[in-house]
Amino acid sequence: EELAKNNVDKQLFAALKDSKDISPDLFNETRRLFETADFVKFAKHAASDEENANALPLAVRFVTSTYQTELEEEQHKDVL
Repeated sequence: EELAKNNVDKQLFAALKDSKDISPDLFNETRRLFETADFVKFAKHAASDEENANALPLAVRFVTSTYQTELEEEQHKDVL
C-alpha cells in the first residue's frame, strides 16, 4: 500500500511539475498538502489546526486553477 501511494504521488507531481496550469507556489503548496495527508494516513500524524484550516482552501484553489485551464483549452478547441 505504501509503495502504491508513493508511485501515485510521484506520477501526479511529475506530470504537474512542468505544467503551466498551476503556479510554482501552488504546486509546492499542493505537494505539501499531499505530504501532510500521507503523514496523517500512514504515520498517524495529527495535523495541526493551521494545517487543517489551510487544507480545504488550498484544495479548492488547486481544483479551480486546473479546471479553469481545462475550460480555456476546451473553448480554444471549439474556436478552431
